[in-house]
Amino acid sequence: MSCSQHYQASQLTIRTRLHMDVADAVNVMLYASSRADGEPGCAVWDLFRAEDADKIRSYLRSKFDKSHKFTDPIHSQLFYLDSAKRKELSDKHGVVSWRVYQYPVGGRRRRGRESRG
Repeated sequence: MSCSQHYQASQLTIRTRLHMDVADAVNVMLYASSRADGEPGCAVWDLFRAEDADKIRSYLRSKFDKSHKFTDPIHSQLFYLDSAKRKELSDKHGVVSWRVYQYPVGGRRRRGRESRG
C-alpha cells in the first residue's frame, strides 16, 4: 500500500493517492527536473504494511464515510494521506509508514526512514 508525492523544481507537482497493488510492482523513474536549491527532483513514497490495511480502511471510513461514496476506501483511490493523517493513523491506530525517496535512474539516492507523520 502506498501513496506518493513527486517534487520537481521548487514545488510539489503531482500526488498519487493511497492505493494497494494486487501484484508485485516496480516503479522506474527516468527523469525529474532539479529543485530550486539544486538538489535533484524525486518521488517521495509513504509505504504501509499490507497487514495494516484493515486499520487504514477503518480509519478512512470513520473519517470520510459521510462525505464520500466508496466501496473500498483504499481501492477507490480517493484519498491522499498527508502528514496530519499519517500522524493520526500512528497515534490512534499504531499504523506507521516508511518514507522512501525515489530518484531517477542514475540520480543521487538517499536512505528511506520510518515516518510517523
